[in-house]
Amino acid sequence: MQDTVLRAFFVALVTLLGVLPATTVQAQSTGGLRFSGYGTLGYVQDNRNDIVAIRDVSQRPDSNMGSGTWQRDSRLGIQAEYRVSPVVDLVAQAVFRDQVSTHATHAIELAYAGFKPTPQLDVRVGRVGYDAFLMSDIRNVGYAYPWVRPFTEYYGWIPLFSVDGADIAYLIPQGDAQWRLKAQAGRSGLGIPIGDSKLDVKADDLVTLTVSRRTGPWEAKLGYSSFTNRNEVAPGGGGGLAALQQGLDTIATATASLAPAISSEATDLRRQLSFKNAHMNYVTLGAVYDDGHLLIQGELARTTSSHKVVPHGTMGYVAIGYRTGDWTPFMAVSATRPGNGLRSAKADWSVIGQSATQATAIAVLNSTRMDQKTLSFGTRWDFQERAALKVQWDITRIDPHGYGLVFKDPALETRRSSMNQLTLTLDFLF
Repeated sequence: MQDTVLRAFFVALVTLLGVLPATTVQAQSTGGLRFSGYGTLGYVQDNRNDIVAIRDVSQRPDSNMGSGTWQRDSRLGIQAEYRVSPVVDLVAQAVFRDQVSTHATHAIELAYAGFKPTPQLDVRVGRVGYDAFLMSDIRNVGYAYPWVRPFTEYYGWIPLFSVDGADIAYLIPQGDAQWRLKAQAGRSGLGIPIGDSKLDVKADDLVTLTVSRRTGPWEAKLGYSSFTNRNEVAPGGGGGLAALQQGLDTIATATASLAPAISSEATDLRRQLSFKNAHMNYVTLGAVYDDGHLLIQGELARTTSSHKVVPHGTMGYVAIGYRTGDWTPFMAVSATRPGNGLRSAKADWSVIGQSATQATAIAVLNSTRMDQKTLSFGTRWDFQERAALKVQWDITRIDPHGYGLVFKDPALETRRSSMNQLTLTLDFLF
């Protein structure tokens, strides 16, 4: 079914590109109703047949690791906006992209009523955009940035795109500068592939606070966000994870009085391998300088998790580009380091004949760690006012037990790997 949806998606992209005029494409509007959109048609090829990268952890890659793919970066976004009055507007946006969740509601990323009672105050209620990062509003809009995708080491680990709830923003002018304070609260959701099935993340009690400042070519943004996942892998799913969790529960109970050290370790492993009630906190800091020619942008984040099976740690990137005519060459360095050390055995489970269960649980915990860095080079060519071609070369190094952002042959887990990727994209607005 997924292949059928993807084929239909790509046919729609190609058809749309075929009707785009050679000059600027203007958004259609009727009265107070305005339609607009964006898209990316992208192809990526790498040099490994035992590793496949992803744009974010909501994707499940092709089973054929050695082939190139159109799935990772291609997407189509369509937005409708209706201006009810100078104070009230209604916005809806759908984004069609590769993700493991195929439910139609997961394609709806915006559906809110906006209220602007004063020029400084902005309130939105409904499904609003998740706003914790510098590029939160434009992650899917390839035309809005020079590189082919938001850097995976920073943006790929927690792909929340929207919040069902409300947010409020307040602008504070200060001379030539402008401060923006924003708070949002609600819930969110996404699907993450786990083994041959998926985990439906239910991010409850989601709170995000940000403060940003703009002055001249400078912009800086500081953010804090937290949420708690309320779902667990389904019984019988998760590539055997559910069965492993059940086995650890049984061992913890059976050894409580006879082998308390084993019981304690089994209890802790079971807790750390649980997605349910895992609480995430993270602090983000980003800054950008853009004078129309020179572009320098960077972000840094520190994340923590109450359960070690959820990837977390320190991640960041620095990118620099220079616009000259229709061309923007750029380079970037991005990296992520795990927040938890390697797990090792604390008790001897061989006395109860469960050494294999212990080793499996430890291996699963270690397999979710993210420890990789990427050096990127590329260029963007704005051959039309609303369309651009990009090419990017990525050189990625992954340390042992640091494969949390890729799919791989299990034999690689304890080795250091490198991967080269070449990506070509066409980004456009309409």
